[in-house]
Amino acid sequence: MRFREAVAVCFQDYWTFSGRASRSEYWWFFLFIIVGSLVLALIDRALFGEDMLLGFGGLFSLFTILPQAAVAWRRMHDTGRSGFFNLLPGIPLVPVFHSVLRPGNSIDPSVVVILAGLAFILSLVVLVLLILPSQPGRNRYDTAAPD
Repeated sequence: MRFREAVAVCFQDYWTFSGRASRSEYWWFFLFIIVGSLVLALIDRALFGEDMLLGFGGLFSLFTILPQAAVAWRRMHDTGRSGFFNLLPGIPLVPVFHSVLRPGNSIDPSVVVILAGLAFILSLVVLVLLILPSQPGRNRYDTAAPD
């Protein structure tokens, strides 16, 4: 799959969390997100300075977050794993958010550092899973009719 085709497919299937996405589809769309974000951040800084809160880059991020999540979910399916593996890095951060959102609760800064480190390690695990080759043949996540 080529760059344009991957971006088009990801925007067409922006709400599709079932099925599979090839490595090329995922990584071409990832490249599109990175390049688009960098270019728009530069434009925002040139036009609005450093004080811009949302700008074009922020709008681009909001516009692409659902297609990015959907293609990552389908990419995990392509490797034969549940899309829930994409949520692993967020699990260690739940206690941190819980303590921040509940008045009177506090969490030791060293615990925050440890949980952030664990979230980083789990992010690397997810990265490796996204890099792995596709599962050959059909798997339980295929949505097409059997051959």
